Amino acid sequence: MIDPNEKNWPYYQALFFLQDEELEELAQAGQKIYDQKDELYQRFYDWLQNHPFFLTYYTEDVLQAIRDSEDIFWDDLLSGQADDEYIERQRFFGQVFASVGIPFDAYLAFLNYYHQEVQDLLEEHGLLSLNLLKTYRKFTGIAISTLTDGYSSAKDELLREKEETLSSMSTPITPLWEGILLLPLVGFLDSERAQQVMHAMLEEIAEKSAKVFILDIRGIAVMDSEVANALIKMSKAAKLMGCQAMLSGISGNVAQTIVDIGLDIQEIQTHGNMLNALRAALRLTNQSIF
Repeated sequence: MIDPNEKNWPYYQALFFLQDEELEELAQAGQKIYDQKDELYQRFYDWLQNHPFFLTYYTEDVLQAIRDSEDIFWDDLLSGQADDEYIERQRFFGQVFASVGIPFDAYLAFLNYYHQEVQDLLEEHGLLSLNLLKTYRKFTGIAISTLTDGYSSAKDELLREKEETLSSMSTPITPLWEGILLLPLVGFLDSERAQQVMHAMLEEIAEKSAKVFILDIRGIAVMDSEVANALIKMSKAAKLMGCQAMLSGISGNVAQTIVDIGLDIQEIQTHGNMLNALRAALRLTNQSIF
């Protein structure tokens, strides 16, 4: 029984209704045009290099990597040999194209042109019967599906890594003094980012055994009830870990906004600027600048 959650060769073979006998017929036709391989690849490279859109992405390094893999591409398409290793290889190629920054439309055009060139070559040699055309379309459909799957997974991974990098950059927690940490908040603080900030804050409090955590909110783009409530939650969470949270950078406008929306933040120490917050933190931890 085919497991739809395991996208291996039996899965794709069943999905595209491809029979082993059809692959054997494709392999026989491939053998008959093998001596045309070099000429086909030359036309293919000429097309890539003479198309303005592709020049940006298919650099000499990328083209050389394709040249080095010519036999693999050819055999994968026309040898009639397909198994789980074939599927994983197609996914790998898709991941490579994504990792070097080739856009999906440029990548898909590459695949379509290459497949079309091979199809035209089969037709020129009188090999493209209706049955073989159906087989070829099914097999190239599997190739495009698996290559695209690899491309998409690589793009998703790159996006995840980028989001993690931006997340870490958006929470630059700095030790100011022994037991005193600072986090300057900049931009918008929505619920998702507030969770990230709280998670990072609590981790640092635990790791550094911090007694005071200063949240500098001068750079907050919008102060509303959602932001204020997030700050209150952070303060309460820090207090549960034996750490005093302080807010610095409270401007007149921010103070007026907090009053207007009727929020009670008396349990959080507030300071007009970071220097005053640091002085208070030093007194709280029985330390001094000098």
